Amino acid sequence: DGLRSVVTGPQADVFVWLLMRLGLQCKVVDQNVFFVEMLEKLLWNCVFGLLCDVFEKPVGQVVEQHHSAVSRLTFELLDVAMPVLGLNSSQVNNEGLLERLCTYSMSIPLYKGALKEWDWRNGWFWERQENEADTSIHGKYLKAIQAI
Repeated sequence: DGLRSVVTGPQADVFVWLLMRLGLQCKVVDQNVFFVEMLEKLLWNCVFGLLCDVFEKPVGQVVEQHHSAVSRLTFELLDVAMPVLGLNSSQVNNEGLLERLCTYSMSIPLYKGALKEWDWRNGWFWERQENEADTSIHGKYLKAIQAI
């Protein structure tokens, strides 16, 4: 529906105007709100892409059958990203995060995510986990599917 499509920056108003002329919804937000939305979308791609590969199931089944894995991996990756993006837990609404990710997944329950676009998705997290990468939940799942 585009209600969560957001843009920021000096040309954001022009971009929103263009999208609206095409019948698409988008809104201008400040940089922190943009980073929060970007992070949430990045987490969804990284968490569900990896877990769909690990469990060989579509997103709906991952939510229903592996909810604790979704939760643990989501919050581990969130903790990696927040300081890099200059965000804190009051900006990210941690309480609703997991529910939003799972609700979105259940809106497309048959979609089978996959680990892809390594450099700017899971690889971005892997590089920032430094010494904990090998013992992290993220690292264990990456090793399970021989991604690293």
